[in-house]
Amino acid sequence: MAGRGVIRLGDPTTGGGKVISCALGSFYTVMNIPGAVYGDMATCLKHKGVFPFVECDNSTTFNDRGVVLEGHKLACGCSAISTVSVTHTVAPSAPQFAPAAAAASMPAMAGDGNLAQAAYGDPREWTADTGDGSATPRHVLVTLRIGVFFDGTGNNADNAFIGEQCRARARNEAEHTVLLAGCEHSRDISYNNSQTNIVKLFNLYPNDADKIVLDHSGDYFLRVYVEGIGTYSGKGDSLSDAATGAGGDSGMYERVEQAFHRLLKRVLGQFSKTHGDAYVGGIELDVFGFSRGAAAARHFLHEVNRKAMGPLGTVIPGSNLKLKPGFQWASDLRAGFVGLYESVAHLGIGPDRPVKDQATRGLYLGLPEGCASRGVVHLTARDEHRLNFPLTSAALPYRDIPLPGVHSDLGGGYLDEARELVYLTEPVLSREPLIGPLQASRAYRQASRQLLVERARDPANAASMHVHAWDAPDGSAQMERFGIRTVAASVRMERTLSSAYANVTLRVMHQLAAEAGIPWKQSPDDLPSLRLPEELKPIAAKLLAYAHNGGDMGLTPSEDRLLRQRYLHCSAHWNLAQDEAVSGLTVLYINRPTANGKRVVFPNDGDVV
Repeated sequence: MAGRGVIRLGDPTTGGGKVISCALGSFYTVMNIPGAVYGDMATCLKHKGVFPFVECDNSTTFNDRGVVLEGHKLACGCSAISTVSVTHTVAPSAPQFAPAAAAASMPAMAGDGNLAQAAYGDPREWTADTGDGSATPRHVLVTLRIGVFFDGTGNNADNAFIGEQCRARARNEAEHTVLLAGCEHSRDISYNNSQTNIVKLFNLYPNDADKIVLDHSGDYFLRVYVEGIGTYSGKGDSLSDAATGAGGDSGMYERVEQAFHRLLKRVLGQFSKTHGDAYVGGIELDVFGFSRGAAAARHFLHEVNRKAMGPLGTVIPGSNLKLKPGFQWASDLRAGFVGLYESVAHLGIGPDRPVKDQATRGLYLGLPEGCASRGVVHLTARDEHRLNFPLTSAALPYRDIPLPGVHSDLGGGYLDEARELVYLTEPVLSREPLIGPLQASRAYRQASRQLLVERARDPANAASMHVHAWDAPDGSAQMERFGIRTVAASVRMERTLSSAYANVTLRVMHQLAAEAGIPWKQSPDDLPSLRLPEELKPIAAKLLAYAHNGGDMGLTPSEDRLLRQRYLHCSAHWNLAQDEAVSGLTVLYINRPTANGKRVVFPNDGDVV
């Protein structure tokens, strides 16, 4: 009898898919590649699903599971094609079909209910008669609800905590400087930010991972935190990844891949290991993100909605979850609630480069109707207008909810009671005599005229603005020999601001998510660190009502002035940034405003960027 080729991991199928899991690969390999046995999984484009092998050669077994050969069928009816010259001769008397009892316990991941049922045999074997004519499951049946939280660019929960500990020991500014210098990575952005609203929501999300005994059916909650773009816990930041959002190990695309193949796989595997007798009747993922983390969350959502044909088609089989008989990927796997702060995918890294030219490695940012069963909330910054921070809208079919503040006022991350020092106007240069006060320069006089404009534009902060002038060395020794120097001047604003407003936008997201069906384990009001100052409570109530109903925010002039003067930051400015990792020795105005003071907004059109 002629031999038949053995099937290995990665071999194609007649339905256009491939073998994606070989559970016994550590025991059974063929030419150093894991071999397939009964119950291993393969994708099928023809039948739009992931299916187990239901035929095998039981004359050769590993852990009582027969080897799969060319021609052996999947639950969908297709078969695998061998890509290796190694063959196996089947004994004439060896059974080629899996026993019905064994098939009944196999996980099936078909897109079609009948195909899924075929992989299990009779679903009635999974239930017990209660005596009154009804049936009850013999096993605990749970719906896994998993929160996935993508932090913002330059934000990292662990590093923020480390930075906080370094700062907390200082009794004064001088001691703070000395102590911080002794803290490794103290200059990195992620160590000098506070925890964002993504981290706060992660901590408020229910978590059942510590439950050892699972004795009842229902929802079982897990959660996953994804580090911000350009950051690594306990390590230095990647400035290039933070600046571009792409490449390296901490770009947007890479963070999505890590969320699936490392973080989700880990928590699902731990659930399967701890609760091996539980069956999973449904999987629902709630997704949150801020900044580039919001862009990553949108791509993650797209991949979730690819169902069995997406990354979960590999992750779920690899985690050894026991799916209920008749589990259907089309309906039993779904995205739940999506909560986004400030979707920003692009960031130009040069002063003149169009923001639309910044490719982000094939991320899919579209939010089509029905992409999330519990809805999409997108909170955006009313006052953000940096050239390099264009917004990717959620409208239509969803809506953007603009709230007072700039990018990180909404998503969080500012240090509390921190000093803000920003240049509001592009520095003006003039050539002046070496001798003479800076205030007599043409640059200073021009900046003084600009000061009047800026104070009129933002009267709440007029007292915090002044003209700052300085000598700007141009590297020309010849000019100095002629007694000439270069003077620069700009309008500068100096303030000390509270970060408490982020807890207002935290409450807006928390409440809207609760109304959509997320049973938070705690309210922000339960935690002293998240409580609001009394003066912000009426503002929070008005903004929540506005988020519900739209229309006017209803803030009084005094409330608006309070926010602008005490809580809302200025993100669009002309501070200089020199970043050798990104641009050699080029000085950048990374946070420069748009020319017209209005934000660039990209549509929610489903384009891959």
